[in-house]
Amino acid sequence: MDLAAVAAFVAAGLTLVNVGITARLAGRAQREQWRRDEERPIVARCLRLTGDICGELGFLSVARNRGDLAEENAHSEKALHLTSDLRFEVAQLDLLASSHVSQVARDLLERVKHLGLAAVFSEPEADYDPGDYISADILALQAALVEGARTDLGVSVAKPNTSLLAAINGRRRPTRSPALGVLALPCRAG
Repeated sequence: MDLAAVAAFVAAGLTLVNVGITARLAGRAQREQWRRDEERPIVARCLRLTGDICGELGFLSVARNRGDLAEENAHSEKALHLTSDLRFEVAQLDLLASSHVSQVARDLLERVKHLGLAAVFSEPEADYDPGDYISADILALQAALVEGARTDLGVSVAKPNTSLLAAINGRRRPTRSPALGVLALPCRAG
């Protein structure tokens, strides 16, 4: 066997290995892109459903305070249906997302279910505000879900320096709020 034939066989073998590795990497990249394309709308639906559930629980409480049993039952059924939809979306995230995002979504679901049970079995309150159902812990879990999904998807959002000390030092100037007509510092959500 001459050296040229051996070199040709080695080159053909390396080309075949290169094609195989390239095809495998391309398939992995396509699966990762598919996962990203699927995860984004699921997280958005989880956020929307959480807000809708909290709204229904607020309406349920208002109906209970008015003594309207039919409206109370309607809002209770709607909240139950929305919670079932949220449970489905969280299950989808369990299959697609990272363990951190899945855990935050499960925590959000558990908090919403706890809130729903508290709303259904609570007594009417005279001084109730429907906005009480969008609690700080639900907002914190929603923010953690968004931040986890951004990290999971590789989306980085640069956070501006909005501290009071930075504003005082002149790195970021306070702005006049057109709605309030007062000086205000931009605040960080979450």
